[in-house]
Amino acid sequence: MTGNGFAGPMGGYLSVSFENKDWHIMIRMTNGRTFDGFMEYHGRIVTHADVAKFVPNWDSLEWHPFAAESLCSGGVAARDRKVSVRLLTTGNSPLSNEQIIEEFKEFMGDKSD
Repeated sequence: MTGNGFAGPMGGYLSVSFENKDWHIMIRMTNGRTFDGFMEYHGRIVTHADVAKFVPNWDSLEWHPFAAESLCSGGVAARDRKVSVRLLTTGNSPLSNEQIIEEFKEFMGDKSD
């Protein structure tokens, strides 16, 4: 499985969305600064290996729910070294937080690409 990359203005964040999934990944720097490295993935296909460059400890993250925001229904958040990671649901997603985390782990463990 691969995702579609979108970098926020000046590398403020990297978002990875997936076809036929109602959740996506958002990665930001914990210090709130922009990061030029995110821009490399804007408009490109993103693999699990690409995400692992930013989130090397993806398999041991401690996930915490967070309140819904204007552009998402909710989701979970975690921190890994220098980045914060959010798995955000879209629309009226029927997925539980546990299901989103499981789908994220399936994506990250995918060795087919």
